[in-house]
Amino acid sequence: MFYIMERIKHDLFGECVALQNQNIRAVISPIFGLSLIDLCFQDIPILDRSREQAFFESRKGLGPLILPHFNQRESLPEVDFEAFEHVHYLRNLNVRDPFQHGVGRYAEWRYTADTDSVTGRLSSTDHIQGYAISQITGFTFNAEVCYRITETGLNIKFELTAEQPVEAGIHFYYDLKNRESAAVELPLEGQSETVVFLFDRGHDKTYRPSKTNRFATYILKTDRYVLRTIVPVLGDPSSTFDAVTLFSPEGERFVCIEPLSFSQTGQNEKRSFRGSILLELDSPPRPV
Repeated sequence: MFYIMERIKHDLFGECVALQNQNIRAVISPIFGLSLIDLCFQDIPILDRSREQAFFESRKGLGPLILPHFNQRESLPEVDFEAFEHVHYLRNLNVRDPFQHGVGRYAEWRYTADTDSVTGRLSSTDHIQGYAISQITGFTFNAEVCYRITETGLNIKFELTAEQPVEAGIHFYYDLKNRESAAVELPLEGQSETVVFLFDRGHDKTYRPSKTNRFATYILKTDRYVLRTIVPVLGDPSSTFDAVTLFSPEGERFVCIEPLSFSQTGQNEKRSFRGSILLELDSPPRPV
């Protein structure tokens, strides 16, 4: 199987890296938070492209990362957050933390690229709009994220170290194609069978995965494609994804399946994290 890496100039996303083989095309924007801005399986778009404007306004679309923290912090550093344009959009959404889900998605990353991969690096000593990133996070950290395409999907590998606990994950906005027929299957703690979620209502909840196997597989089924999100849930705590958030507001055409390195309950002790998320894509079964 051939693999092609190409640096491209995108009108909106700046210099990007496109990774491609016969089945998969993934485009990453180092300038915009090392975000995944396009993912196709056999020319079928997997990300909800209608969320492009929301991405630019507040990273509420396409494929941003989560790091070095998730959700909203209890206390915020003393920074003039009015200098950041996206803050105004977040406030309109009633989001208090100016860097909800982490500063990583808003910063420009240094990167290197190979035939089938792109690796981004971000440090708290890097700057964003004149501020050292440590001024925004309140602690020092180093992060490395590698996207690598496979024959049938995309692997995202995280490596983080910090002086305080860190969190990592993905927040990709997948296109449901047809909300009425789509479904998500999650193996959850305390459930003997996989739980099936339909989209006759909205979803916004974080769950703990079943740990009956070393890896958990979260499945999104649509009319055009099937996506399997495979993550480690047993083993060294510094490499496991201890929670998954399912997010899809009522009436929207997207769903986010967000593996998270911390369970969102108890005390996070992970000052280092090295975990990988594998996204596998397939065609839906043919009708019998």
